[in-house]
Amino acid sequence: MKHALFLASVLLTYTRYAAHGAEESQPQRADGKAADPVAAADAAATENAAAPADDSMLGKEAGQERDDNELAMKLVWCPPGAITMEDAVLSSEPVFQDLDVDPENEAPDAIVKLNIAPRGAPHGKAVRAFLTKGYWLGKYEVTQSQWQRLMKTEPWKGQETTREGAEFPATYVDWNDASAFCRKLTDEERAAGRLPDGWEYRLPSEAQWERACRARTETRFSFGDDDSKLGEYGWFIGNTSAAGEDFPHRVGQKKPNDWGLCDMHGNVWEWCRDSYRSKLPGGRDPEVHADGPERVLRGGGIYRHASDCRSGYRNKHAPTWRLFDLGFRVALSWAI
Repeated sequence: MKHALFLASVLLTYTRYAAHGAEESQPQRADGKAADPVAAADAAATENAAAPADDSMLGKEAGQERDDNELAMKLVWCPPGAITMEDAVLSSEPVFQDLDVDPENEAPDAIVKLNIAPRGAPHGKAVRAFLTKGYWLGKYEVTQSQWQRLMKTEPWKGQETTREGAEFPATYVDWNDASAFCRKLTDEERAAGRLPDGWEYRLPSEAQWERACRARTETRFSFGDDDSKLGEYGWFIGNTSAAGEDFPHRVGQKKPNDWGLCDMHGNVWEWCRDSYRSKLPGGRDPEVHADGPERVLRGGGIYRHASDCRSGYRNKHAPTWRLFDLGFRVALSWAI
């Protein structure tokens, strides 16, 4: 009997000790109450979620699309390669000098023949450049719905010469506004675990913009040299003002270029990252970082003639400039 009472006492003591230990080991909130273990585990998993590896962000072929971001923004892969910037005079003899590139040893996707003027003829303003890394570029200009969702503002609201709607381009945004959009998108995508530290959203460099626009072409436009076909690919004075439609149009209504990018000719001017210099730098991965008084604009707009909407046409404005036909598209590329 005494033996049985002793065993019962030991068992009761152990049970009380185990219950006390379990209570002490349970996570505590700041107010002293026990935390929800399921919620704590979920929070830890979110915090430790692995972002994709840098290499997983690389595209496989020109024109490949992705939209795995919070805005469902479609992006198009633009592979590395060479371009002739501004207006090159075509020649049947390709030239590769000044690029430090051996075309025989480059991947087929990385080289585009640089057709410049025949020997002895003037080269004009053409400069040769080589982009060593691929990047993604917005298939369309950033739309009003995308801007509203991320920035919670409507800078075009009540402005003249605009139309409001989800698929119209976001306008009346200056260079600083556009850059802030890119930074915020970068921060939110990293926080969500969709973007590795080695990549970021930003405005395209001038060279990135022109390579994407040309899509390996060396003609005045991405579709050739014939001005009369511009209306099939873009909005310009010939099919806007002449038709009584003096406003930027919905994105994606015209034919894309060979890489699937829309509205690269006309509709709205697009901010580039570079400061403006009258002479293009050329070379490897060119970009003008100096804080000059003006930033580069590309693409042309609804009030411009065909010659101002060609692939190599350059424009500029102060970074604080806002206008009805001035917007931007986003690049996703290696972080600087």
